[in-house]
Amino acid sequence: MENNKVTEISSDTFLNHGTLQILDMSGNGLKKIEQGTLDALSDLTYLDMSSNNLTYIEPLSFSQLGDLQTIKLADNELIFFPKLPNMTNLKSLDLSNNLIRSFEIAAFTDFDGNKKFKTLTLTGNTDIGCDCYLLETMTVVKSIITDGECSSPVGLAGISLDSSSSGSLPHFLSADPALFLCSPYHVNAVALSGTSIAVTWTRPNNSVSSTSYLPDASTTPWQYYVFCTDGTVNANAVVSSGTYTYTFTSVDGIQTETEYICAVALHDGSSLSAYGSPAVVTTQVGSITPGGTPGVSDWVLPIIYYDFSVTDSDFTGYADTIISKPTYVPSPYGAWLKRSSNPSFDTFSGWFVDNPGTNMALNDTIILTADTGASVPTHRYATNSYFPIDGQGYGDQAKDCYAAWHNFGFTTAIRSGFIYQGNETLTVGGGDDVWVYLNGVLVLEVITRNAGTSIPCKQIDISAAATSGGATITPHYGTVSGSSCIITSTVPSDAITLELEVTSL
Repeated sequence: MENNKVTEISSDTFLNHGTLQILDMSGNGLKKIEQGTLDALSDLTYLDMSSNNLTYIEPLSFSQLGDLQTIKLADNELIFFPKLPNMTNLKSLDLSNNLIRSFEIAAFTDFDGNKKFKTLTLTGNTDIGCDCYLLETMTVVKSIITDGECSSPVGLAGISLDSSSSGSLPHFLSADPALFLCSPYHVNAVALSGTSIAVTWTRPNNSVSSTSYLPDASTTPWQYYVFCTDGTVNANAVVSSGTYTYTFTSVDGIQTETEYICAVALHDGSSLSAYGSPAVVTTQVGSITPGGTPGVSDWVLPIIYYDFSVTDSDFTGYADTIISKPTYVPSPYGAWLKRSSNPSFDTFSGWFVDNPGTNMALNDTIILTADTGASVPTHRYATNSYFPIDGQGYGDQAKDCYAAWHNFGFTTAIRSGFIYQGNETLTVGGGDDVWVYLNGVLVLEVITRNAGTSIPCKQIDISAAATSGGATITPHYGTVSGSSCIITSTVPSDAITLELEVTSL
């Protein structure tokens, strides 16, 4: 695959290629390696992604590649390199001619005592931020480093990491350890909207490498220097000790649909540390425009799309778990669903909840068009192509069967009420799983898995719910034809007991 025009790879690119041992993608246009992209390549021994446009490799990107012997990432634009797992067979890592400014904490710590790892090439990387964590991890591989140079803090500018210069100055092993200030870690950046980014971080235990924890009362002189950049515009802030978050907005130049690199440094009252491991975030697209103009008799319902990244394990496109009869959870912030008694360990419980950093909530409306030719008042929404947030949220991250890019990774919630007249029938169907609740009672569930080529639908006549004391109502099952549900059977196992009061909401 070398010397082509490949610009991106996704989590499904290498599925079913678990026995691949050599992967050469040098000379392409790759920009980023996301966590999970390479996980399927568990037998890989040789990886060459040199001469691309790589700027960032997400942490844990190499976590499943324990058999690698050679990694070539030279001649890219990497600003950061993640921690490597315990690769007992790794012999060589070439990071030459990049723009590396930081390494993840404990990047090479697992190689302590490793006899096979012989070469770590950092030639051309002269802008490395040297904090206390880098001192610790580079000491582990001190005998195999070729080139590499610190540029910050100021007191370490020009200090070499090269093993051959270890016997002379300036060299990192000979420098004063107190100069390797500890930077903030666990830096995270979340796009709260199209023009706002919240950056959070964890304070270091001490200003220098130490096993002791410096109490908060002793960190009063500390300040945190925060920045986010898109490569052109730099947003900067200085935050006092005791505060571990800052939000940049449009006032700082934050723009929609733009990728930002954010990092934080520590000023201990006298010196500024290197900027630590960065976080990368892409701001949301601006507000979506409600689609269509409703007619006088049409119904307009509020709808929220919860968009998830393709890197989310629930939205890779390959999840096959059937979720049946989830529990309805009422909430003043919008009812949601769960499928276990402990939602904190159940990712499904986050499918219909606005959770910045995990998903993006996009508000819109949906129009149920009045069918003026129907014998009874009927409102319906039907479409053969349901891609309501293409180009929105996390963007179009997967292709359909015709190689067209779309945004597939979202859930949809309509939370609305109606005045019960005592003669309503509800019908739903389509290519995705659907749950319909009335007053917290699950009245319709459509599961699309194992439906074959037909598109399932269900219908329930709730007129009997007007009966005093309620009534047992059995839904009907059918398949979608055009914009109608053609009923074929009843579903006794889905029967429900429901009582509704006529003219009530």
